[in-house]
Amino acid sequence: MEDIKGIISELTQTRFKDEMEGLKVLEQWETIAGSRLSALSQPVFIRNGTLFVVVENSVALQEMIYSKQNILKNINTQKKLPYIKDVKFNIRAKQER
Repeated sequence: MEDIKGIISELTQTRFKDEMEGLKVLEQWETIAGSRLSALSQPVFIRNGTLFVVVENSVALQEMIYSKQNILKNINTQKKLPYIKDVKFNIRAKQER
């Protein structure tokens, strides 16, 4: 029984640590994407090793897709978060006024 408790505790701590590290990506988006690209986009969440980012329009979407490998490289080298394996971009839905 103690083995199970130990395993659960370890998994919980690891997951919590990964989530906290993932918050660094959200908080430091300008450093990761650069000032120009970060002004056009916003990271939303991380799920199953994929960072989801919303962009303002189709032009910004194309720029982000073009810069995707650079963004991943920055995440995995600067922030040392190798569990983020992909970045998905979506155009932000327009809000009703």
